[in-house]
Amino acid sequence: MTSAAMRPADNQQTSVIIRFLQALPVDQQTKDYDPEVQCLRYASSGELLAESKLHLSHCAAYAASAELTVLLAMDDVFLSQLEIKSKKMAQLLKAAPFMLEETLIAGFEDQHFSLAKSTTDDCHQLLVIHKEKMQACLDLLQHQQLNASIISADIFLLPYVYAEYSLLIDDQQRVLLRLGRSEGFCCSLVELEPLLMDIIEDQAIEAETINYTCLNDAVANQLERFLARLESSGIVAQQLSPDDLYLNLPALYKTQPNLLQGEYKAVNKPRTEAKPWRYPLCLALLWLLLVSFSWQDQLQQLQAANQQTQLNIHTLLKQYITEPDTDLSAEQQLTDYLEAKSSSKPVQRGFIDLLLSITPELIGEQSFESESDGINIEGIIYKEGQLQVFISAIDSEMIEDLRLQLADSIKSLEIDQLSINEGLSSARVVIYE
Repeated sequence: MTSAAMRPADNQQTSVIIRFLQALPVDQQTKDYDPEVQCLRYASSGELLAESKLHLSHCAAYAASAELTVLLAMDDVFLSQLEIKSKKMAQLLKAAPFMLEETLIAGFEDQHFSLAKSTTDDCHQLLVIHKEKMQACLDLLQHQQLNASIISADIFLLPYVYAEYSLLIDDQQRVLLRLGRSEGFCCSLVELEPLLMDIIEDQAIEAETINYTCLNDAVANQLERFLARLESSGIVAQQLSPDDLYLNLPALYKTQPNLLQGEYKAVNKPRTEAKPWRYPLCLALLWLLLVSFSWQDQLQQLQAANQQTQLNIHTLLKQYITEPDTDLSAEQQLTDYLEAKSSSKPVQRGFIDLLLSITPELIGEQSFESESDGINIEGIIYKEGQLQVFISAIDSEMIEDLRLQLADSIKSLEIDQLSINEGLSSARVVIYE
């Protein structure tokens, strides 16, 4: 089955399986390495949509919105099992290096161990890979912008049935042979017959059936002759079509060892489907955060303004009150000061006293419709016992009426510098202590 035979719609695709057809080199520059792989694409129902051979860099377009499973060549991994009565993953991973130490070529410090997530008995499937190989795989996937949720071995491409073998010969005459749930290996075609004959002779449980799939037409006749010789010894050879081989493949990996465990668990996190409600929620939270910062800034400004106002009040009190009392409010101190001034003997009146003496006539008793209808205070100057108030009005008669009112209550008063400019009258009111 090829991609030319099946043209699926992109919105149907939910999972992609990428199978490496050869071992990964550890000394190859990632940017220069783009191997040919087998790409399988599945719908949500488990139906195979397309199968094709293409370069790894071309897989990103298919895997961007799908759950990605990567199958490494069996040349890169070691498959075994642990027989131990424990289902705690942490305990099993700690025990695995010591139980397999004698069978590993390199020291277990350089190996990465992974176990299947679920088991049906006390036999736990185990995959071992050299850490350099694992890192080379992760670097290659990252360079091609591929984010895998499962990394396993291509031996699990073949189905397992008790007392049956599964055999696959690919286009490159590479042979995959699965002997049991946790047993299998890869070899060349010329090595297949002697290896398989030795296995059959040494196996405690004899295989009754060999399920085989041959993707290389050039070696099909050679394989059939070899299988015919096996049938003479009582073993049944049963052909398995590629369609049947790939049909229900995604369901197999839920119980197979995933190399993304332990120190590599968080390296390639699976892509999660974006939830539409997250974006408005994030915007709302960001808006609330900005509003909070704005309110906090305004509060700090108000507090600073309040502190400055308090300082200004105390500065004025120190100018006009000899000894300000820190335990009394500024309003109370000013009230006490004015009462003391009114009840004491005539003394130097000062700025506040002079200003209060003319305030009612200027602003206290007026009932104009707007501020521009009455007398406006343009400026106040106090210097050496003399208070000068500059006023303006829309009519010079208002200034004359003000002079008459002030003359009745204030003896040392002058109104001069009367002028009219553009219909607006202005004058200066001078009061002496």
